[in-house]
Amino acid sequence: TNKRHQMTFYYIDPWAEIRKMHRDMDNIFNNTLRLEGKENNSKEIAAPSDLKELRSWRPKVDVIEAGEKYIIHAELPGVKKEDVSIDFQGNNITISGQRSYEKKHDTETYHQSERSYGKFSRTIPLPKGIDHADIKATYDNGVLEITAPKPKEQTAQKI
Repeated sequence: TNKRHQMTFYYIDPWAEIRKMHRDMDNIFNNTLRLEGKENNSKEIAAPSDLKELRSWRPKVDVIEAGEKYIIHAELPGVKKEDVSIDFQGNNITISGQRSYEKKHDTETYHQSERSYGKFSRTIPLPKGIDHADIKATYDNGVLEITAPKPKEQTAQKI
């Protein structure tokens, strides 16, 4: 006998699980970050200052080798120049500071809050031999730029 087997094909969306996880995470945060004392059906969520333990941020950093120098760009939107610190220790540059939350009106109601506030710190390793005295920094329009000359080639010594 000649039996025919019929095959059934299913389309599987590889991104379906990712989208489901994204929706689930949104639901978790939307349901758990309600302001205390508000009605259960309230759409208000906690202001950024109320979420310190849940929110932290790391500025985005680019490290570029260009000619005879290294250039570091750090995005620091909303951070005042006086709230940024640059420290050199060993072969590392550490950029640290704080972006403060400023509530403008007592009647503000947050329906969505995605920006992060608080302290930050980034440490960028550099090659050995860079003279810290030659490192320069500028801060313009929320972008910190640090330039460090490449270390001078060490001359070979005969023993």
